[in-house]
Amino acid sequence: GLSPSHPDAGGGSIYTEQGLNVLKDGNWTYIKTNDLYGQRILDLDYIYFDRFDTTKIWACSWFSGLLEYKNNKLIAVYNATNSPMTNVNPGQTECSAIDMDADGNVWFANSNANNYLSVKKKSGGFQTFTFDAPRFTRRILVDKNNYVWAIHEGSGGITVFNHSNFSTPVKDVNFKVLTKAVNSGNLQSDAVFSIAEDKDGKIWVGTGAGVVVFYNPTSIFNSTDFDAQPIKIVQDNTVELLLGSEVVSAIVVDGANNKWMGTQTGGVYCFSPDGITQLYHFTTDNSPLYSNYVIDMNYDEVTGDVYFGTDLGLQSFRSIIVKGVDAYTQVYAYPNPVKPNYQGTVLVRGLIDNSVVTIADESGNLVWQTKSFGGQIEWNICSFSGARVKSGVYIVYASLTDASQKAVTKILVVN
Repeated sequence: GLSPSHPDAGGGSIYTEQGLNVLKDGNWTYIKTNDLYGQRILDLDYIYFDRFDTTKIWACSWFSGLLEYKNNKLIAVYNATNSPMTNVNPGQTECSAIDMDADGNVWFANSNANNYLSVKKKSGGFQTFTFDAPRFTRRILVDKNNYVWAIHEGSGGITVFNHSNFSTPVKDVNFKVLTKAVNSGNLQSDAVFSIAEDKDGKIWVGTGAGVVVFYNPTSIFNSTDFDAQPIKIVQDNTVELLLGSEVVSAIVVDGANNKWMGTQTGGVYCFSPDGITQLYHFTTDNSPLYSNYVIDMNYDEVTGDVYFGTDLGLQSFRSIIVKGVDAYTQVYAYPNPVKPNYQGTVLVRGLIDNSVVTIADESGNLVWQTKSFGGQIEWNICSFSGARVKSGVYIVYASLTDASQKAVTKILVVN
């Protein structure tokens, strides 16, 4: 999901009729809003591509509720008249976030109501869950444990909800509201803006005062020791909390488990999987980034693109890191053959994460070696010495460190 627009900081409507812009196969399609059922569609604030049905798109409207699109056409509007959502103001249903669980159930948030979490089950019916108080709910996340996390910008902290496969009674839900207080979440700030689950199942949370991590999310429901931990870094011989002076408005995890973080004043950062080492920092001063105010971000695991949605427009950064596969079924190199005067690099794709990749000439002489982070590596067509290799066929060997899986492909270099 990526936000095309957003309610203002106080949750007020901006009354835009802007529709959906969809990028597919390099081409943009615009889906304009229409008055389905005679209802004006305003303030689209979240988009989610269905994980199981590629013809479907779900969207949130801060004014009109939950929207369902099929084949780029709006086919259903769910609001207070035909779903469990509650109107905050007369005729206004504030839907603000969507996520889908592993079974294909669509979870969505109804901001500023006591029942701010609902689900449209794959079977078709709705179920809603009533909590202790209404909260301004901006984003939700369904994690690998099937916990639903709802984050609250104003000062509401985080709600973590364990619905136990929908078996929990509606008015006696198993949930905890986490705050900045020690032994109650240790969030550093009760204003929470972003959330992501990494490849190890850790939950990374962006707040109004930096980043915290829940290293063992299941402990929230089975232990008293469940507080999040800030990332501590050493800068100028002093210990600081990671982005402790920033509002962290977006977090995404790439194919190598690196953490990309967007902020409201400092642009975009990328950190190593543990959050300790800074890999990139893009601002308006050192990059083509339109604005240092980042609203939302997303990562395309197929292409490696990281998308930055700022208050001045949408951009992408082409990373070489793509998601690793489960098995070597289609390892290939691109471009191949490498033609004369080509000055770029060669990408070897279809790799399992942490593959050892060795390149040798036809005589078996070792030319180059690396380890993959994610499903792709980049070769500069040079040997260990840094000199461009001679014309010829080069064999690429990929394997896991325990040699349990192996793959081979070839690259033709023509100088």
